[in-house]
Amino acid sequence: MTDTLGSRLKFLRNKHNFTQKEVGDFLNISQSQLAKVECDERNLKLTKLLKLCDLYNVSEEFLLYGKGDNDINKLTFRKDNNSINLETIAQMNRIINNLKFMKNLYREHYEND
Repeated sequence: MTDTLGSRLKFLRNKHNFTQKEVGDFLNISQSQLAKVECDERNLKLTKLLKLCDLYNVSEEFLLYGKGDNDINKLTFRKDNNSINLETIAQMNRIINNLKFMKNLYREHYEND
């Protein structure tokens, strides 16, 4: 897997078929700022990193440290046409994670009875 935060961000962006402009607009930063982040020449605020976790449906640990490579294979919404914007994709991924959390809670409390 990739070694730096910037290279992981670039990998994920390409994997999801997003352009730098689309992701920059999603984060309210310019395309050139995102390019610098992907080249490890600039950092992002934590709030923007958390938005990217939702967008790519990966954990903070994976994004920051590259731990848990299986995160990149999780179910995730992707842009398959221009009718779905990145904010909607991030919200849908957040819903997926909430449903998984609720399923695990249910299993812990009710399936063992």
